[in-house]
Amino acid sequence: MFNQVLKEHQQAVAVHHEKTERLQRETVQAVSEMSAELVDCVNSGVARVFANQQKIECESTKLQQQTARFAKQTSQWLEMYNKFQQALKELGDFDNWARTIESDMKAVALEIDSVLEKERPVPRKASQPNLPLVP
Repeated sequence: MFNQVLKEHQQAVAVHHEKTERLQRETVQAVSEMSAELVDCVNSGVARVFANQQKIECESTKLQQQTARFAKQTSQWLEMYNKFQQALKELGDFDNWARTIESDMKAVALEIDSVLEKERPVPRKASQPNLPLVP
């Protein structure tokens, strides 16, 4: 009888031990699966964030390059504008100079014409006596 109780107890312990090991394996399996799912979920989020970060960095680099090109182009446009403005000023100065020279030349031409008129002998008619010219 004691042996019988001992055998039943050992069988019950063995069954309990098997059940515990099976539950432990199932728990480990479930925890592993859950852990893998969580890691996959987190990794997909991290991968998405990383991809977005790469895109942002690429766009940022493109924007910096475009900004540099725009700044260079703006500088060139400003330089061309300043040269154009200077050329217009010079053209205005030249136009003023040309008008002044033209005015001076007209004055000189009138003076020369005036002097030539005074020095030119007056044509005489055949009926007029030869009188000395008085200026």
